Amino acid sequence: MSKKIELTYDGVDYTLEYNRDAVKYMERNGLNISEIESKPLTMVDILWQGAFYKNHKKEKVETIEKIYDSIKNKSDLNAALSEMFIETYSILIGDSDEEDNSKNIEWKMS
Repeated sequence: MSKKIELTYDGVDYTLEYNRDAVKYMERNGLNISEIESKPLTMVDILWQGAFYKNHKKEKVETIEKIYDSIKNKSDLNAALSEMFIETYSILIGDSDEEDNSKNIEWKMS
């Protein structure tokens, strides 16, 4: 998955991005992207915490929350998280024009 967010908090560099395991983690924790408007705080919290899962799985929830509280321009951040999630999800369940499909297995139903 190509898009990521990079930031530094308290002298520590973080790379936030999603992969299959992060998406599964978020789904297990209640993420339902269609509820982003009806439950924005809950869904944004899950998107934010899930962005740490791939590269910073062991980071404490308290630290992740402090980082979010310190972020400027949260509305743009939340839009970026949603875009990253939707792109990752689309790649995982479908075909992507951005991926190298030359090694993909062909299949047919008979």
